[in-house]
Amino acid sequence: MPKFLLLALLAAFCAALTACSENKVDFDFKPANTIDFQSLESKSNPQEQQAFEVLKNNLNALVKHDRNLFESGMATEKLAEDMKDYLDHKWLYKFTKIESVEKNQDIKNQFQITVIGERLDTSIKNLENLRLMYAIRYDDQGHWKIYTID
Repeated sequence: MPKFLLLALLAAFCAALTACSENKVDFDFKPANTIDFQSLESKSNPQEQQAFEVLKNNLNALVKHDRNLFESGMATEKLAEDMKDYLDHKWLYKFTKIESVEKNQDIKNQFQITVIGERLDTSIKNLENLRLMYAIRYDDQGHWKIYTID
């Protein structure tokens, strides 16, 4: 193989590696919550509407990195502390739809709601599809609260 051809191939390979490592995401990711909660709530009973409100607030808190709003929907302070990694500023979120809403048959007054979207890790410029399952339950004080995010 001629030396100039080998050098040309090596230069092209190095340029490709540099481009990949510096720009894994080459578009403008816009954090957002585009779920149509108004439409969901219009088709729901009052219990589901209140659970959707807690979910909407939590998703908006993730999009805005609003710790107070995020914590306000959690069942306990310990849970809020355990879930704080979701608020890490390296994450940008875009939530697009509700995949499912199921009433838990084993736990009284609990909904399991699965949310679909995307999450961008800004530290490594990696975009991933996201599916979060929320367990939202009516507590003893008469409030709907988040008991887990998985």
